[in-house]
Amino acid sequence: MRIDPRARRFERERKDAVDIFVGEGGRSRLEENVVAQVVGSPPSATVDLTDFIPAGSWVWGIFIEILIDVTGAGTIDVGTIADPDRWGAGLAANARSFSTQEDFTAADSMGFFTIAALTVRLGAVSASFSDGLIRVGGIFTTGSAQIRRR
Repeated sequence: MRIDPRARRFERERKDAVDIFVGEGGRSRLEENVVAQVVGSPPSATVDLTDFIPAGSWVWGIFIEILIDVTGAGTIDVGTIADPDRWGAGLAANARSFSTQEDFTAADSMGFFTIAALTVRLGAVSASFSDGLIRVGGIFTTGSAQIRRR
């Protein structure tokens, strides 16, 4: 995936990963990825963010914000390869649109554990992406707290 020059202005808004200490020796991470370019050459019906969610994570949600109008797709689905609309089905593709927890479609979309890394998939509903920029944010914790024996 190449970076479109239009994405540079959004790079300044990026929030780096934040490390939070949990208990003794445990670590959690709040992660936010910035921009997925959906320019298709040739146009594509999906954009995969491979291993976006690390192995061994508690996943609290994946959210999107449309930065530049997405063309070629009337609406967008957000999910995984196995469940392509887990975090949103038929979401608006126009600039300044964003997803919320109310868009989640799976019962366990907010608060599940994954052993393997997960790929986040953006899908163009009944069409193919031809242009646009989407910010994809993920909230998940990784690592584990140490258990102290007495």
